[in-house]
Amino acid sequence: MLELHPIYYKRLSTQKPDNVKCMSLRHTNLYRYLWASSSCLFTHKMGRKNEKTSYLEGLNSIDLTDSDGQSLSQVLNLKTILSEYLIFMRNSINIWIHAIWLLNSIFRVIDMKRFAYLFFVTAALFSAFELRANNLIWSGQVSAKGSQTQKIWLTAGETYVIEVSGSVQFGTWRNGKRLINDACYEFNAKGYADPLPVLQNSLGIPLCDGTYRPTHVYRSQPFKANGSSLFFWVFDTDYRDNSGSMSVRIVQLDNRPAGLVGTSEHLVTKAVDTGHQVQCWKLDPGLQKAGRWKLSMPHAASGRVGGFYLVAWTDSNGDGKPDRLIGSSELKVANQKGEWSSWVFSAPGTSVFIGNAWPQTNEKVFYQMGGAAPSGYSGLGSTVFYSRNFNGVPNQTAAPRYTNIRLEFLGN
Repeated sequence: MLELHPIYYKRLSTQKPDNVKCMSLRHTNLYRYLWASSSCLFTHKMGRKNEKTSYLEGLNSIDLTDSDGQSLSQVLNLKTILSEYLIFMRNSINIWIHAIWLLNSIFRVIDMKRFAYLFFVTAALFSAFELRANNLIWSGQVSAKGSQTQKIWLTAGETYVIEVSGSVQFGTWRNGKRLINDACYEFNAKGYADPLPVLQNSLGIPLCDGTYRPTHVYRSQPFKANGSSLFFWVFDTDYRDNSGSMSVRIVQLDNRPAGLVGTSEHLVTKAVDTGHQVQCWKLDPGLQKAGRWKLSMPHAASGRVGGFYLVAWTDSNGDGKPDRLIGSSELKVANQKGEWSSWVFSAPGTSVFIGNAWPQTNEKVFYQMGGAAPSGYSGLGSTVFYSRNFNGVPNQTAAPRYTNIRLEFLGN
């Protein structure tokens, strides 16, 4: 697992530093989260006549921890440094202050040619971060010749946005000027932006909102899919003199409520008798906090066979395993398979384990043994802590194991 630590910057030096010294300096008197490179090889020109080379010195390398716990070091390249710095900026409440500082530092430390390179890399990285948070489902070109795109299947109940950019040519207007159209307006031949929505889609999702955009970029309102496919085409009455294409993206928005961990997208579908009577999973250490939590799990069968108690445990002796019951819900029984039950409980700030328990020995629960975690599963470990006794302590383990479980922080 890659574990990234803060990057540090100490000072500028006109003397070439020793790389080993540069990588081994500690965190004394360093400014956190400023521009940094563990390679210490950034240069810039200081004036046209007297050129000097400056180095960013006093930087600690990024520590890597692999699955065996071995400690490594890595000298970062330019793109990686930008990536890690931007991750910090996006999570910081002082993002604009840091952005201004970064631009000012770039102007001072590097020449304009290098700045232009960094600007485009930065823009590309920000775009990548956006797509990581909001999943890009499809992107492609829609030809002005009228041909339909492929069918894109959207998951029922998920929320999406359509974004279109660019323009196409539709021949010549009667005044001799070229007809150029973006998704919503003809904007060249007539001397003004004339509403003419030409980009069509099979679900009838509106892309035009009555406002002309000189950037020629239009976005739909978020919409929930019903499970149907979606495809696009450009509408015209005569395609013979058309040319060009528009770019279309479909982005799936993250529907996860703030503070929700566990299963958010795909669910475990296999219902089995695990042989357990108590089982729970540990909340990731970075998410542990004292307060009120809402625990939810679905039933794999109706009636008492699929019934269970929702439970929360904690680790009181620090051995990494649950040993003290925080609380338990009343018995939850469903009228039909797949029905969810919930329970609100208060937890301490550390070592929270959540799951369910049942007294019967022929139970049915949603349970996955081995394999990759279900898509969207996060915030909980992959190790199940279990007991084969209903009144037992769940201190036996197996991994990887997954179930359908959601935990939402409600506040203090």
